[in-house]
Amino acid sequence: MPRGQNGIRAIEEEWAASLPVRIAGRVRQEPAEVLDRAQARRLDRCEQLALVAARGAWADAGRGRTRGGRRWIRSGSPWSSAPGPAGR
Repeated sequence: MPRGQNGIRAIEEEWAASLPVRIAGRVRQEPAEVLDRAQARRLDRCEQLALVAARGAWADAGRGRTRGGRRWIRSGSPWSSAPGPAGR
């Protein structure tokens, strides 16, 4: 959210005229512009967007590169591998 503004705007393009919702959040920078080609190929679109957003949040928090130049980002749900009811 640069300068305290979110990216939610009205969709005014012709292709969206038949959509039931007329607002959307837009991507300001394509992930392929910031990720190297190998990373972009290896990740799907959602993972690309998450990685770029996480890097931006890390930078906004004033964090630099960590020791050894590595950062760990986990995506997914913490419940995805949880056992079912009563531990099953």
